[in-house]
Amino acid sequence: MPVSVDIPIVRKDGTDTGLKMRLVCPSVSDHVLIAKDEADKFFEARDQILEGVEYAYAFHDGSLSFAKHSVVSPSMTHSNEGRIRTGNYVGRLLLDVVRADVKVGQVDLQVRSKKIGFRDQYHKMLEDIAREAAELVMSSSEATYQKYEVDPSQDKRTRYEQFAFVRSLLQSDAFVSAMGRICNSPITAMKDVIEERRTNSIRRMGRDVVRQLASASNRDPLPVNHPLHEQMPSLPRYVVVHSREETVDVPENRFVKYVLKTFLNFVEDVGKLAKEDSRLAGNARAVADELGNFLLDPMFGDVSELDRVSFSSPALQRREGYREILRVWLMFGMAAKIGWKGGEDVYGAGNRNIAVLYEYWAFFELLKIVSAVFGIERKQRECLLVKENNGLELALRRGKAVMLSGVYEPEGCKRPLEVRFHYNKTFAAEDDFDKAGSWTVDMRPDYTISLWPKGFTETAAEQADAIVHVHFDAKYRIDKFKDVFEKEPNTVSHSGHEDDQSVQEVLNTFHAEEDEGSYQRGDLLKMHSYNDSIRRTYGSYILYPGQGEDEIHRYREIIPGIGAFVMRPQVGSNESIGSVTLKLFLQKIALSLQNRLTQHERMAKYHNFVHRDEPLQMPIMAMKLKLPEWNVPMARPFIPAEEYVIVGYYKSDDHLNWVLDNFYNFRLGDARGSLHVNPGVLAAEYLLLHGPGEAAHTNRLFKIDYEHSRMVWSKKDLVDAGYPETPSGDYYLMFKLSPIAPGEPLYGGTYDIRGLIGYGGGRNSSKPFDTTFADFLQHGVASVLQQIH
Repeated sequence: MPVSVDIPIVRKDGTDTGLKMRLVCPSVSDHVLIAKDEADKFFEARDQILEGVEYAYAFHDGSLSFAKHSVVSPSMTHSNEGRIRTGNYVGRLLLDVVRADVKVGQVDLQVRSKKIGFRDQYHKMLEDIAREAAELVMSSSEATYQKYEVDPSQDKRTRYEQFAFVRSLLQSDAFVSAMGRICNSPITAMKDVIEERRTNSIRRMGRDVVRQLASASNRDPLPVNHPLHEQMPSLPRYVVVHSREETVDVPENRFVKYVLKTFLNFVEDVGKLAKEDSRLAGNARAVADELGNFLLDPMFGDVSELDRVSFSSPALQRREGYREILRVWLMFGMAAKIGWKGGEDVYGAGNRNIAVLYEYWAFFELLKIVSAVFGIERKQRECLLVKENNGLELALRRGKAVMLSGVYEPEGCKRPLEVRFHYNKTFAAEDDFDKAGSWTVDMRPDYTISLWPKGFTETAAEQADAIVHVHFDAKYRIDKFKDVFEKEPNTVSHSGHEDDQSVQEVLNTFHAEEDEGSYQRGDLLKMHSYNDSIRRTYGSYILYPGQGEDEIHRYREIIPGIGAFVMRPQVGSNESIGSVTLKLFLQKIALSLQNRLTQHERMAKYHNFVHRDEPLQMPIMAMKLKLPEWNVPMARPFIPAEEYVIVGYYKSDDHLNWVLDNFYNFRLGDARGSLHVNPGVLAAEYLLLHGPGEAAHTNRLFKIDYEHSRMVWSKKDLVDAGYPETPSGDYYLMFKLSPIAPGEPLYGGTYDIRGLIGYGGGRNSSKPFDTTFADFLQHGVASVLQQIH
């Protein structure tokens, strides 16, 4: 039930203007007013609304309206009214309020995510991306040594959101604990110390001191009664002494000090931009005080300023405390300052699209899983960093293709696989069946895993149908699995009739949602589109942050299929929710591709075999011939391209009559006129006979009695059976024939065998041969008896 709340219009410093806006919420749960202390603690607005919800608004003062903003749709008739559609916007939403184009204040709202925890999981995604990017920088050969300084030209428009991120880093237990370890047990080194001391204070003397005793100037005479007076009448007042002492002024501690000062400068800068009495200014001062307290530790008094730092420093990367500071600093650098065009959708003011953030985050999560399952080495990730503008750019952006490769070859693997993991791989519309692509329009899944046997090039694997593409799309807007895949209650027709009322009502609902632009089943249909359009695709799956997951297999094996997998951040863990299930799924795919007996393997080979040649054209005359629908002996459909017919010769009427009463015999051996036994001969279901002068018009087509055929007789067996000719061979392959009755398939045809593949003509016109029924129908049908039923 809709509810109305009044939202205050405030000045930039947060003070109330006394003006109000009425916000109409679809339900009571779509707006929350939190306490001021809570809002200050989490750096949020007090009035909080939800993503993906449409709100109506109206200003009490009819002269007020909102300045132009992507989430605001003003009324066409009343400028002080309209709708706020949050869509995928998440974060602080400041909407300027104007009167006659003059700003009078702003509405301060917080848009919270519905599918993930805004205060934990949302920021966990930000941190995860920053951490992955930081690790890339740490491992990059381009970033082994870098110079550092605070960048005063940094875009200040984004610093408010960056401050919230930095604040969460600095107040985290990991950062505080790391600073405690460093201050209590810092890295130290021994350094050479050179100082001038009074001679009478020296306790130990080395060669250099003894040498100075003899030769140094500014000397005092020794008393006459001194034991050394005769050998050395005088001694120098001062000597230079070399010694070694422990110091904390090492590069690693300089780096820590630099990090603290960088953060402090950043926070102070944010505070200067804010109004003196604003909530932001107070928060900035509090964080600055915490950083200042760290810098007041006596250790940092002996640490000089940073010149440069080596990322490859073992102490900086491995020692407890220091490695955490390095990670936090790099995360700050990536989140607040990195050259990342894709980050504009994540960190840029007014552009915090959580769906895009989820897509980027899911890339890194899926990359971790794919790398673990299929053996993509970490060095492959270097392609994610590129040089740009004298710095490093994270090459991860919507619409820009990224590819990482590897080889799947676990211990004991007998069929190693080439692996490619793609982000934004485009499958272009392509008519050539042998090439990769889509047979309809260009397609671009978010993520694609391509697998094929090692030893093939990718092009050759496409041509041989030996490659497998599996696609994933990140769909943040999906909340519950059943919204897309499961059938609603009472939608299954028990009667099986199309006019079942409940089925029609649900279908009508789907059409209405489609018209409104809220049709989530469109995401499911998109998975079907990938499977049906992109060649060699055997699986398309949704990644989403909601609840419930499933895999739908097209047949009975792991692929082909479609489905959905839950994937969302897990606070306090480096492993996302759903990653274990997805990892097991990919392991099953890998295992399936090792199994050469799968239905998928057979289907891929047949698919390639069927489509690699041009389509066969059937002559009009052959279309008049009734064909079998079923190959009875083989218990499978009758497919002309895979069925065979044997063509044999009879010498005389006596020979033909004996054949019809007994068997047709083919001479075996290598003599001229013998039958070459091959799979077509063994699988043939029909036999066509022709006699002298009948090559162009024989109608003697017979069915082969499968059970009583293909027996081998000797010459003596033929003679004993009354064979009318003199056998010239030693052995014969025998076929029992039965006539084709009127009305049966293939009855009434007359055939011209001269155009069939295998026919020799001339002296070889009587030589037996076999051919496919496709060839038989294309080139052998001369006429068909017109039957009247």
